[in-house]
Amino acid sequence: MFSKIAKIIAITFSVVLLSSVGLMIYGGYTFYKSVFRLSFEQTNSSLEKIEPQCVKFSECKLQPGDIIVRRYITMVTDLFSKTLNPYFTHSAIYLGDDELFEALGNYLEPEDQIQITKLSESDWMKGDMKNFAIIRPKNLGDKFPKIDLNLREIANNPDYIFGLLDETKKTASCSDVILKELIDKKVVVNLSNQPWVITPDYLFWITLNDKSNFEIVGYSVNSK
Repeated sequence: MFSKIAKIIAITFSVVLLSSVGLMIYGGYTFYKSVFRLSFEQTNSSLEKIEPQCVKFSECKLQPGDIIVRRYITMVTDLFSKTLNPYFTHSAIYLGDDELFEALGNYLEPEDQIQITKLSESDWMKGDMKNFAIIRPKNLGDKFPKIDLNLREIANNPDYIFGLLDETKKTASCSDVILKELIDKKVVVNLSNQPWVITPDYLFWITLNDKSNFEIVGYSVNSK
């Protein structure tokens, strides 16, 4: 029963995203009208000249403010992966002290859809994460405490649920709320063709190409 309900919810969410699908190409990257996605080949080639500090997620030493993205296919992300065909399927931000801010999805009870989770107890640490990237902001400075506070307020507010970012409806996904915080605090200052739907692929691409403000400190990417 649970799997059927989760699948119905995932289908509904995907239909909303796909309702305005129209293919556009920009600089070799693909937009499904307003949804940015990367292929494995694009992701891999964008990282090949970067020497990572770690290639096993469990061995990476995260710092507060680190943004983490991954490709991890589960029952919930399978349909998203097959329909929109992104490379990365999830993102989170590390708050320090073993804590992550994550929007986990609308298959959970409303009050549990956006959480502060324990990294050591999360599925990020199940086995060796084969497809991930760790993005480290270089110039957070005194901006991070405010980001941390805002994200905790969202996670601790039971009215906030998973969905496309809309503060009037108290909905957010992980990638869009992280990007909004980075924009509001002027950590991200130059955006290119910002799509309506902020995916983990777009969050990765924007920060990867802003080398003055971000660096990739760890990654491992594979075709599956």
